[in-house]
Amino acid sequence: MTKILILGATGNLASRVTAALAGRPGLSLRLTSSRDDGVARLKADWPDAEVMRADWYDPDGLKAAFAGVNRVLVIPPDFTTDEAVVTPNVIAAARATPGLEHVVRLLGQAPDQDPATMDPAWIATRAGTGLHPVAKALLDRSGLPLTYVNVGAWIGFNLPWFMARDVRDRRQVRLTHDALRPWLDEADIAAAFATVLAEGPVRHAGRTWLLTAPDRYRFADVARLIGAEIGQDIDFVDTGDGVRETIGDMAEAMLTYLRFEQGVWDRIPDSDDLARLIGRPPVALAQYIRNHRGIFTAMPRPVLIVGGSGVVGSVTARTLRRMQPDLPIAIGGRNLEKAQAVADTIGNAVAVQVDVDRPDLGLSDRDGFSAIVMFLKDGTLNALRLAQDLRIPYVDISTAAFEIAPEVALHLSNPVAPVLLNGTWLAGTALLSTLHYAATFKRVDAVRIGAVLDEQDMGGPAAAADYERQTTITANAMILEDGRWTWVGAEQGRRTFLGPDGTEHQGQAYSLLDPVYLGTALGLRAARFDLAYGLSAGRRAGGAFSTEMVIEIDGIGQDGRSGGMRLELGHARGQAPVTAVGVAVAVERLLGLAGGPVPAAGLHLPGTLIDPAYMVERLRRFGTTINQG
Repeated sequence: MTKILILGATGNLASRVTAALAGRPGLSLRLTSSRDDGVARLKADWPDAEVMRADWYDPDGLKAAFAGVNRVLVIPPDFTTDEAVVTPNVIAAARATPGLEHVVRLLGQAPDQDPATMDPAWIATRAGTGLHPVAKALLDRSGLPLTYVNVGAWIGFNLPWFMARDVRDRRQVRLTHDALRPWLDEADIAAAFATVLAEGPVRHAGRTWLLTAPDRYRFADVARLIGAEIGQDIDFVDTGDGVRETIGDMAEAMLTYLRFEQGVWDRIPDSDDLARLIGRPPVALAQYIRNHRGIFTAMPRPVLIVGGSGVVGSVTARTLRRMQPDLPIAIGGRNLEKAQAVADTIGNAVAVQVDVDRPDLGLSDRDGFSAIVMFLKDGTLNALRLAQDLRIPYVDISTAAFEIAPEVALHLSNPVAPVLLNGTWLAGTALLSTLHYAATFKRVDAVRIGAVLDEQDMGGPAAAADYERQTTITANAMILEDGRWTWVGAEQGRRTFLGPDGTEHQGQAYSLLDPVYLGTALGLRAARFDLAYGLSAGRRAGGAFSTEMVIEIDGIGQDGRSGGMRLELGHARGQAPVTAVGVAVAVERLLGLAGGPVPAAGLHLPGTLIDPAYMVERLRRFGTTINQG
């Protein structure tokens, strides 16, 4: 087992590298933070990782963090790091670690930058191109097995920091010291780091990878891209006032940094290193803006989560809060006290008492919502009717393929709102993951999905009722076989599949919308979904319940050869956090916060609305492991 140390693992990039590496076979993670709250957060987010406290300025603490590890990721924070102290501490800790084989370090500089010729005021900013050359000069002399990943671009998370508020409030982008800059998605950068760390020193030691983008933009170009996405005219204003208002006391250091950094970009050559590391072109800036369009628009009214105080609903509320910190949320439930407790924990939320037997759901302010998300089966259709009356999006995750007729008929009788039928496995996560990887084939002929649901991981009463209803109302299930849709009984519906840990599972065909959509959208000859209910890999190994999915794709590759792919998805804390991501991503999309504007009225499935690559990135970000078996 190779142990990887990620220093400062709560950081913007380091946290994403953690997500990209978590659960990969043959790797274990040790994560550090210099703060008590950071340590607590890492323990909560990554229960399978080793977590400890370590400070960049504490040599003994760094040596303890390094002890026994094989590879290390070093991404120090901007504006606060004194490389003249921190880098020698890192070097000393590395030299004191006998089994250390690889140190991977972030750079952000022109390849020819030399601290000896740089203005001291530039170095004093302790940021980016003023920070990394100092560290590189020390590391080059260290004799350590190094790989540099040099990010020669602005990173997407600069958009919310420096542009989003001005776009919302002023319809402007206010920045200064303009230049033609490449832009990269932080998720792509994290994927590149994960590749280097997972593959290790045999391929990467002694190399410098330069990550850039094929296109470069001035700030006025970025303003135009934002405007095109949100349908507004956005002006660029050359001023430092926006920086001063955004970051306060650090503004002058940032403006000094931008003045020097402005002259770096014509010294950074084009490179295809990023595409080589991640196996695809990087996400373009226009797509990044589309994926994060909600930061540039006024927040909608609260989204109502009916069942938001339940087991899965409450996890979804917390996940949605992390994805969209400013989105108002209403936690709906029969028990107002329980709903209020969840609302109090996530912030910017209210609790409302909901009665689905009433046409108005018992809501005193029924006009105060932007969308309705149902975590329970609404046999009355009152919630859907209310969404139609308000002309707001509606999400249902509880209706199987054989029971959608009432919702379809109600919508067709009054098609005035977007309706997402998400009666898929774990809220579209299996379906969209399949679509993402199926896109690598020239033609797909068959898809088989096998899922393991631990008997201790049913969720709350609503989920148990869904399972009971959908597995007992009909003894048959619908599958696609030899190009023909057919219903199979218990015997014919059984299928054996191997879980990610090699365990043989006896699955039973299950009539969800996953095979229906995949079969039609991909033109398959065979499609089925099978569920095994019993013991998960986590409990089998002596721990808590987990969740697992196995997706098998057969078809013709881009080289014209027949072949297959096996994907293994899992989460150490069971199905709730995976379902939560699926629902939260759907809410983002339906409210126009990510992936495009608010969709038109109509019946939708996850595959017709949500970008599969975006779902896969979000799943990894929130702890789902995705591996090719």
